[in-house]
Amino acid sequence: MIEYEYCNTGNTDADEEIELPNQTLNDVYFFSMRRWRSAGQAAWQGSNGQAWGKFNMIDVVGDGHMDYPVDFTAFYVWQGYDPSVTQYNNLGSPLWIDQSQDWGVAPGDSVGRLSGATFIGRATLHVDSSPTDETYVRCTPETVATCQPAVIGWMDQDEPLAGTGESHQNYYELGILTRENPNRLPYARMFPHYADRVEPSGKFWEPTKDASTGHGPAAQGGFAPFEAIGPYDLAFGECIYHAVVEGVSGLSYDASVQVGRAYKRSGGDDARPINYDANGDGQIDEKPFDYNLIGLPAYQGNGCTACPERGSERLTKNQWVMTARDSLFQTFFRARDLYAASNRMSRYPIPEAPLAPIRFNVNGLPDAIELTWEPHPAGGPPIDHWEIYRSSGFHDNLLDPDGNGIYQLQDSPWASTPDKKVLVTGYQCIAGCPGTPELPASATSFEDRTANRGTNYFYYIIAVGQPQPDDPRAITGTPGGVPLTSSRYLTQTYLPVNLKRPPYGVGPGATGTVADARVVPNPVNLGSDTGVRFAEEDRVAFFNLPPECTIKIFTEVGELVHTIEHTDGSGDEFWNLTTAARQLLVSGIYIAVIEDHNPPPGGPARAFLKFTVIR
Repeated sequence: MIEYEYCNTGNTDADEEIELPNQTLNDVYFFSMRRWRSAGQAAWQGSNGQAWGKFNMIDVVGDGHMDYPVDFTAFYVWQGYDPSVTQYNNLGSPLWIDQSQDWGVAPGDSVGRLSGATFIGRATLHVDSSPTDETYVRCTPETVATCQPAVIGWMDQDEPLAGTGESHQNYYELGILTRENPNRLPYARMFPHYADRVEPSGKFWEPTKDASTGHGPAAQGGFAPFEAIGPYDLAFGECIYHAVVEGVSGLSYDASVQVGRAYKRSGGDDARPINYDANGDGQIDEKPFDYNLIGLPAYQGNGCTACPERGSERLTKNQWVMTARDSLFQTFFRARDLYAASNRMSRYPIPEAPLAPIRFNVNGLPDAIELTWEPHPAGGPPIDHWEIYRSSGFHDNLLDPDGNGIYQLQDSPWASTPDKKVLVTGYQCIAGCPGTPELPASATSFEDRTANRGTNYFYYIIAVGQPQPDDPRAITGTPGGVPLTSSRYLTQTYLPVNLKRPPYGVGPGATGTVADARVVPNPVNLGSDTGVRFAEEDRVAFFNLPPECTIKIFTEVGELVHTIEHTDGSGDEFWNLTTAARQLLVSGIYIAVIEDHNPPPGGPARAFLKFTVIR
């Protein structure tokens, strides 16, 4: 939520001196424009120009021109059709080509995931009618001449009004009154809406025209929505209060992966229905697609995108993309209800989530991965229990345990693919969830003994609160009474951790001394297949180490390039081939000197290992 207060301060510049202490401002408008674009990963996938807002599709609801199935005023944007993309339809920005080196997408994330199945928008919560009247007049066909915002429109992002230095008169004549208001009415909400000008049929899931042609020829800069509230007469010291909500919502990550993958496997068949169990009830609800049902103000406790009351779970890829509007509208509905219950945001009545731990440590041991955490000292809302989630080999949440670009699949009877399989996405719960070890609120540690040796793992922990009262509006409780949780991103780990070997060598031929130490792989050929090196290119491992030792790496002429203090009691230590000066090792021969801090009686105190790096 964003709150504005516009006041006549009498100050015309940046200093504290009041230049105009007694002047009344007449017919004042407050004008703003939103230069939006699609998600960063989607901005360059297919639609060259979406990065600066080209191909924006802009739509409006609740502006007074007609009756709408919502009771708020909002404008919103999604990434529209680019006819220059011919390999597939670009709605939703399917990731078909691995461009991770250039466009910020994780390596190999090219299974078709819909990286742009999102909507971004802005809804009005309140606008004062005047400095002395706090009444908010919402836009309906009956109030169209007096409601706020007084102006809603859009303009080419490359025109002068979209820049800086334009005169107030130009903003008034060309923006507030708009070019499409020949009668110069005190209100101007451009109509038909931009999206309807591009696709008059309203079938935005069957696009036929370049989304940048809402005003005729294609606009290289695309279009941006704007609004203005007013006009007001403001005496010295008087103010206008204005509250809005801005949000971004869309398909879930899992839906984006499963729908996008099925679309890619179909060869880009825009007419092929794709099954996805959006509400997780174990069946595919089939019903004719009705775009008008999307976003109806009827709360669904589980927040599903395509419940039976709203539509189908068997839709084309583009229809699935357009259902993302429902998620954005749900954000607006809940923000509106929160605002209504907050007395102009003077209080925050909704329930709060428990606090995340202030520390979360993950450490690989020889027989387990140890996780410890420190609860927040402020206490916060009571915690019912903890939950720990784990992943291995994920590329942007797609499971690739071997690091070879082949993602893990699981069976699904509702899959639209011939093999009836879907990609594994997300993290798996390993503790605190049904069927896993319990983690009561008093717990501060957990040992993961199900990890496999040689696999990298990543974790996060969340605090789960007490069950809530059932409130579909999410004000006095939560939809379905589900408990709130702390954010995973406050504790999510990004450095890999793995099981480590016991110290020294074991088995036939082992001496139980530092002489057992080995460096793997050797040679380190960074151009070789991952079958003979680690998936992470710049990585070597020292195995069979003493529990505490110092590893010094020298060039073949005796220059020290790095020192590692190994103190965790295991037999493993990994190194990223980076010097103490943060430079990558060049090709050459290197010598590792390993000094045991506590050598066994009669055993050697040092070992010398020679290894080769080939780039």
